[in-house]
Amino acid sequence: MAATTTADALLREAHDRGYRFPVTFHGFTAQIDWETPDGTGEGTVEVRLGDETPVETSELDDWANGQLRSLIAHRSPRPYEEGDGAIAKRVTDDEHALGSRIELDDAMESSYVVSNGQIAAVTRNAHGSRFTIIVQGRTPAGDGTYVPTTFCVAFWDRDGALSASEAYTDTHTQLDGVLVPASRTVVRADSDGLSVRRLVLSDHAAVEIGARS
Repeated sequence: MAATTTADALLREAHDRGYRFPVTFHGFTAQIDWETPDGTGEGTVEVRLGDETPVETSELDDWANGQLRSLIAHRSPRPYEEGDGAIAKRVTDDEHALGSRIELDDAMESSYVVSNGQIAAVTRNAHGSRFTIIVQGRTPAGDGTYVPTTFCVAFWDRDGALSASEAYTDTHTQLDGVLVPASRTVVRADSDGLSVRRLVLSDHAAVEIGARS
């Protein structure tokens, strides 16, 4: 019980120090431009927080669509009790260079590394492979929370060999006092070499309750 309580205390503090959209923020619309090795394009997004389908996009390719949904999901104001707080967990005895390691009993065999009250790394298993996200830089949001701005992701195959790595750089902008995504750049290294992908959001506008474009 003590180990579980310690794990929950560590992870709850890290959750509370991560920036999320205020519950009073209903969402936004924006223009999107992207660039990948396959070409460039533009589209639009409408984010309506609290809806069953909070992200609606138009004319986006799969990569841009997936990145945008990930950005919104990680900033959504989900209570700790409805996420990691509902899963059994423990602090491991093994030492980790980045901080305290916490294992979760979820379907993805997730683990976190927490350091100085913030999440330093996340590891999950999916589709027969494993990936680890390591946070390298954060921006203070001004309310005691922080939003990650630079991080890297390492991917391992079924045999444990490193198959790819990605370096992320995110920027944000203020919309009515709320930090919303402004850009994401991803540099990937794999067996095909280096590639760069960019996503840029502009012309942000807040949505109103009951209004839909």
